[in-house]
Amino acid sequence: MAQPLFAVAAIAAAALLLPAGIQEQNVGAVVQIVVYDSLSQPSATGSGTIIDAEGDILTNYHVMEPAIDNPGFFWRVLLTDDVRSVPLPGLTTKLVAVSKAFDLALLRATGFYDKATRQTYELQSFLRQRHLYLPHVAFDRYANSEGVSLGDDIQVLGYPGVGGETITFTKGTVSGFAPLRYHGRDLPWRIKTDANINSGSSGGAAFDSRGNFVGVPVAVTFNRVGRLGYVISLPVVDLFLSQNQVATEACRDQVNGYADASGKCFCNQGFHWKGAEGRCVPSPNLVDGRYTLPSEGVVHDARTGLTWQRTTAPGWYTWGRAMSYCRTLRLAGGGWRLPSRRELDTLLASTSALLTTKIDAMAFPNTPIGGIGRADWFWTSSPVAGTSSFMWGVNFGAGGTSGSVVGSTGKVRCVR
Repeated sequence: MAQPLFAVAAIAAAALLLPAGIQEQNVGAVVQIVVYDSLSQPSATGSGTIIDAEGDILTNYHVMEPAIDNPGFFWRVLLTDDVRSVPLPGLTTKLVAVSKAFDLALLRATGFYDKATRQTYELQSFLRQRHLYLPHVAFDRYANSEGVSLGDDIQVLGYPGVGGETITFTKGTVSGFAPLRYHGRDLPWRIKTDANINSGSSGGAAFDSRGNFVGVPVAVTFNRVGRLGYVISLPVVDLFLSQNQVATEACRDQVNGYADASGKCFCNQGFHWKGAEGRCVPSPNLVDGRYTLPSEGVVHDARTGLTWQRTTAPGWYTWGRAMSYCRTLRLAGGGWRLPSRRELDTLLASTSALLTTKIDAMAFPNTPIGGIGRADWFWTSSPVAGTSSFMWGVNFGAGGTSGSVVGSTGKVRCVR
């Protein structure tokens, strides 16, 4: 039988120190993150939570911000095997995703520092060879509500800057909810709580009274009236992970997802892994009232009555090849065509600081937006006035339209 990476048994031996509902595995899953300046001096501290067996660690963007913004800064992830002991360096990690709007960041563990041998090993090989596993929290990757109600208990684990260097537990109640307006709808974004979330506990873990992970502690607001803490709830955590294509299980499906070099499958945003069918299937409640998912790979726009190919056609196309691709597309019964400029314009979302693309990323996941020196624009069937050599294209990165010569290459999304 596999044993935990670090001695969770040592925590279990001191079980009287654990609050009701907080499991040993939850304690082992909460890590300390220390950011160092270019002189290797501690600059900031925060907390993080291991969320899967692969070593993905969820934390706040503002915890990682000093290391992101300052050349020469770096960070270390510290682990503990005893609630009474100071955490020690354990995991080497890389930063794989950030969202300043959601105040979330994702680290991925790549190695384990073994203090006994003073060597760093590739993490997954180290675990397999020694029949170990990585403690992590379990949670609903497709939650559509906060999972708690007004007056429920909230329990927080983290490494605050006050009270010493050991892991710290605080408790409070759900005081209310603060929604975030995103793509024209309200997300159940933050849980308000009177639990103490001190500096350093940001990025840790919040649990309900049964020990279920319910979100990421983020901040305490002070004013003359009092103080209030906030927890980023699971629907936003899930949205962040989906946008960055973080999967939780291996799969063999590459229609609504894709496999990396190791064979692990990542479901596209708006899809989730359905083990009974062995494939990625549409997730409910991920698209707002304007868009619905009548079948896999298809989006219906109730505002315009148009039905769209959900994911971008693979590859690059000249205008003629784009027209041919849509005519011959057999997705969901066929009948597709290249959209007009006016039709494709209807997918442009209003500008918002929260949007990294000018299209609803929940309805149309993984829409390319281009990069430095490149604009990933989409063909339309509409010619630029006065010529048959130029056709209009729409760009969902910058947001807008421009004419392109028919012999150049662009991206395709079909309509019917």
